[in-house]
Amino acid sequence: GDPCQLPPVVQASTDAALAFGRRDVFAQLQVESPLAEDPRRALLREQYRMLPPICAVVSQTWYGGQLVPAAAVLARRLPPEGPLTLVD
Repeated sequence: GDPCQLPPVVQASTDAALAFGRRDVFAQLQVESPLAEDPRRALLREQYRMLPPICAVVSQTWYGGQLVPAAAVLARRLPPEGPLTLVD
């Protein structure tokens, strides 16, 4: 899996289920960094959902610039109001 992806959704409410669902397999394997090469996990490098300006923010923030939009995403037209607004 990809350590930069969202964790699983845990809907259970028992202590045992919550403890199990909160475990981080990447932390246990010591492969949390998306920049560290390790055969025990795969890094998502091409994405199909985000428009390029949004992908650029995600890529630089969490993927060390390694995440890129797929060709199908690059072919999409940007909305006239822009794809992203950052609020400080």
